[in-house]
Amino acid sequence: MKTSALAAAAFFAIVLHAAPARADWYVSPFVGATLANSAGLSEQARRLNVGGDVAVLGRSGVGAELDVGYVSKFFGDTSPFGGNSVLDVMANLVVHAAVGSRLRPYAIAGAGLLRAELTSTYTDLTRRVVTTDSRYNYLAVDFGGGVIVSLSRRFGVRGDVRHIHALHESSGVADAPDLPEYHFWRASAGIVIR
Repeated sequence: MKTSALAAAAFFAIVLHAAPARADWYVSPFVGATLANSAGLSEQARRLNVGGDVAVLGRSGVGAELDVGYVSKFFGDTSPFGGNSVLDVMANLVVHAAVGSRLRPYAIAGAGLLRAELTSTYTDLTRRVVTTDSRYNYLAVDFGGGVIVSLSRRFGVRGDVRHIHALHESSGVADAPDLPEYHFWRASAGIVIR
């Protein structure tokens, strides 16, 4: 929880610094796929990823972004964890440049929270089916880039590729599962609403 508060404080500090009166704000829902992940499951090479971004891009070429993404069945359909998902909430610094009147390439880097939710079902010695639900928060870092194409003053489209890497140490949870250090690439496309 401390990590989330720190990431949010850093994000808003960057936004306040990068938000002069003429800054460009946008909201961008996206859909994408995990291109590769380190969960160790070949069936899980690609999974649907959905989410959204809120960003402010200052005229100085520096901005800030809050990125939220969700992947269901990140560890696979038949993993020992049963039902599972990963949620990422990242605060990012954005460096961008306008190329003509319609193109804006950008690069991002930041940190935030990766939350793994796992459901395990097993049969104990008395042949009773036991289900356990666990949630674990990990500090994570990300980097990547993309391009925004303006279609009008208020709308555009965006393509994005980023790498999200969970740091292995769980945030103070003594009984964290023995998960591999995991990371993944995400490619996404979305609309941009200003």
